[in-house]
Amino acid sequence: MTTIVESPVYYHEHVIMNPTFYKNTYWGQFDGKIEDTILLARTTFMLSMKSVRKPTRQEHRIIHSDCKQFDLDHLEYYLGKDGNKYQVCSQHPGSLNLTSYQMEDEGWRKIDSMYQSSQDTYVRIYEKE
Repeated sequence: MTTIVESPVYYHEHVIMNPTFYKNTYWGQFDGKIEDTILLARTTFMLSMKSVRKPTRQEHRIIHSDCKQFDLDHLEYYLGKDGNKYQVCSQHPGSLNLTSYQMEDEGWRKIDSMYQSSQDTYVRIYEKE
């Protein structure tokens, strides 16, 4: 008898328009079923981005400090089609050390949830360097 073992379908593979776009993100490495609203938000966001990117050393130091200070989580980095560098973070609403108004003061803008529907997702343009 032959046993068929199905390989997992990673989240990034569900993004039909470009299955490899999110491959190297934290989110893209999970497997299983995805909420339709998350898949739609990811696809919509991807349309305005050119690529996933790695943070520069200086950016990594700054964002690491912000993570500790503000409890930012699930960070991702992108290069937009407009040439800007973007940072994205998602976390449970009660876990932030900042209010949504303070997040806006730090340059973050709330967007559709891109991690889990129970979490808030924020994006900002990274302009320091």
